[in-house]
Amino acid sequence: MDTVNTSLYAIPAAYLLAFVPHVINVSPRTTMDAVKGRMPAAAYEMAKRADAAHQNGLESFSPFAIAMVVGNLSPTLSPTTLTLAATSYLAARALYTLVYIANTTPAVAALRSSVWGISVASWMVVLYKVAAGAVLAVPAAK
Repeated sequence: MDTVNTSLYAIPAAYLLAFVPHVINVSPRTTMDAVKGRMPAAAYEMAKRADAAHQNGLESFSPFAIAMVVGNLSPTLSPTTLTLAATSYLAARALYTLVYIANTTPAVAALRSSVWGISVASWMVVLYKVAAGAVLAVPAAK
């Protein structure tokens, strides 16, 4: 028996996760240039990274959401596959956000890129499996 499919619940969770960096953003509705002189340089750089992590989360959200919806409409994907993909994406995005904000060295930057790759792979696998299932389901020409 398959597990409960929680992948559609991951869509609003992913959207909210993209806004987590605003928790540490000193002036979330102000441009970064406007606050540059009012805060220590290290805090300003961290706020810039938080803003970049937020923007990246929003950029990553749409393909993830599309993959979850399409995956749920596909008869070829199991609830286990979808739940695993959604959980992997959310975990990778949470770690990505933390690593992005803390990034101050080339080693951490490499880790950030690796975690980003995991988050992208989680929804790409779903789209690939849907496409592979659709290709297999096409009737042969007469």
